[in-house]
Amino acid sequence: MAPPIVFNKSEAMLKMRLVTVRDEVESALKYLHELGALDIEQSSDLTSDDIAGVEADREKVRESLRRVDGLLAYIEGTESVELAGDVQDVYERPIEEAHSEIELVYSKLERIYEKTIKLREELKDLAETQRYLVPLTSQLDISLSDLNYSGNYLYSNVYVFASGSAESFAKQAADYIFASKVFPLGEEAVVYAVAKAELKKKVDSVADVLGGKALAIPEEDGALASYVASLDEKMPQLEAELAELTTELQDNVKENLPSLVLLK
Repeated sequence: MAPPIVFNKSEAMLKMRLVTVRDEVESALKYLHELGALDIEQSSDLTSDDIAGVEADREKVRESLRRVDGLLAYIEGTESVELAGDVQDVYERPIEEAHSEIELVYSKLERIYEKTIKLREELKDLAETQRYLVPLTSQLDISLSDLNYSGNYLYSNVYVFASGSAESFAKQAADYIFASKVFPLGEEAVVYAVAKAELKKKVDSVADVLGGKALAIPEEDGALASYVASLDEKMPQLEAELAELTTELQDNVKENLPSLVLLK
């Protein structure tokens, strides 16, 4: 009787390079053996070029994850995703290939995504400006530009403090400013100050020490009261535009959801 013939068919092998801290080398090697890894070669210390390459790959991974997370954040509730193909193939691809695919998906949605971020920031700034300027409208009949004036002799600015620090600012900066007005606002207070232009740094320094911040005043013409009133119309328009863009972005993200989930 002829002896049986055994055919050995080699399995597809994947070569990987792993990096670990020196103190964990033994544990890492033991774990690799438990997984059935073959032909493990312990490398020497990384060269400066190796370290630079590893760090470059890490940065690509971090940037890719930031982009994927930013897009997935627009998905509300729970979504079921059906994954097609061999999922393992996705995780065995080189970092550069996965990064390129994320760049491709992101580039399709970048215009909408960046615009939603810009609108959110604009709405946040306008809400803050409106909150701090409303108290001033009842007592100051001036133009918006007068709140943030900078000339050869005079300058003016609006500062925001915790309520207890506003009066301290008015007292400590008294030698530097011509006039100031405090407007209480709950646990905060808004201060409008006018001083010599050459003393601006000293006034700002007093405000910094007391935890105050200069309010960013829009560079627009017109009366203060008119500008504040215009925000009641402008902000809802921006909110409606943001809602429309967000819906468009959500629809596009859902279309690319299988790819984004795998790439994450």
